[in-house]
Amino acid sequence: MIKNFIVSGLKKLWIDEINDKFILEPFIYYELKKTNEINYFNSFEVAQHRRKTKEDLIYDNNFIANKFNKYLPIIGKRLNNIHGEDFDEQFWRKALSISFERYITFIYEVYANWT
Repeated sequence: MIKNFIVSGLKKLWIDEINDKFILEPFIYYELKKTNEINYFNSFEVAQHRRKTKEDLIYDNNFIANKFNKYLPIIGKRLNNIHGEDFDEQFWRKALSISFERYITFIYEVYANWT
């Protein structure tokens, strides 16, 4: 069975023809339930909250921070090569910090909720 993998509340991204849903973000489920839209689906599955303890949150935070610190120098060096610049790691840390950390977090969340 093919399921529509829902990661965002932006409904125009959903595939209307697939009426079986896997809802990755529990908040989306609560919103759909509140408006009774959940009843329009043939079937749905909702990912459970992964972090149930303080230790879970600390572990995930450390994992993301380690990936950020590992890959930032690599990406900074490559961006310097692409643009013919010689900015230091601190420059790239400031330039990429929020967006790069969000990207790592998003990829990690999708992976961790899918496995």
